[in-house]
Amino acid sequence: VPEQEIVLSRSSIDFGEVAFGDFAQSNYTVSGVNLTGSLVITPPDEVTISLSEAFDGTVYSLGSPLSLAPAGGTVVERTLYVRYTPGADDESMQTNSADYYFRNFGGLKD
Repeated sequence: VPEQEIVLSRSSIDFGEVAFGDFAQSNYTVSGVNLTGSLVITPPDEVTISLSEAFDGTVYSLGSPLSLAPAGGTVVERTLYVRYTPGADDESMQTNSADYYFRNFGGLKD
C-alpha cells in the first residue's frame, strides 16, 4: 500500500502585526497523493480560508472546515487564500504576532 502524502508550499505563515479592524492575507498551495479520504483543512479561530483571492464565494473557518475530496487518491494542487482578522477578544485590541502552523493538515477523513 503506497504511503499517503500531503504536500504544502509552506509550513507556516507569519502575518506580522495586524491592527484590530484590519486583516492580513497570504496564500499557499496544497496537494495530496495516495489519499484514502478527503483532505480536511480546519483553520484556527480568527483565520479564514477561501479558494478565491477576493474571498467571494464560500469562506471556510473553524466551524466550517474545507474538505478537498481526492479523485483516484489524488488532490490536485490548489491555491488556498488565508486571511487573518484579529477579533474584539484581543486584549490590546491589536494582534500578537500571528505565526501559526497548519497542524490540521494531517486530518484525513474517510
